[in-house]
Amino acid sequence: MSVILVDLAFEQNVKTSAKTILVYMAWRADETGRCWPSIKELQRVTRITSQAVYTAINTLEAAGLITRENRTPNTNLYRLHLSGAAE
Repeated sequence: MSVILVDLAFEQNVKTSAKTILVYMAWRADETGRCWPSIKELQRVTRITSQAVYTAINTLEAAGLITRENRTPNTNLYRLHLSGAAE
């Protein structure tokens, strides 16, 4: 977990559900800003519906805050792109 990434995630100007997902991803990210939570994990931890999780991820990706790499049917690799963080 990177406290810097979490702080930067909180500063982003996105809707609440997208910010919740981004903060959780920042909390789970490694030192390079990568994480790989499943949709089910994101849904379970944040208490956001799966459709809202997908919408939030698409919003974050469109805003340039994350990139997504498809890996398996159950998980993707997400890289966070938050201003002020080492990428």
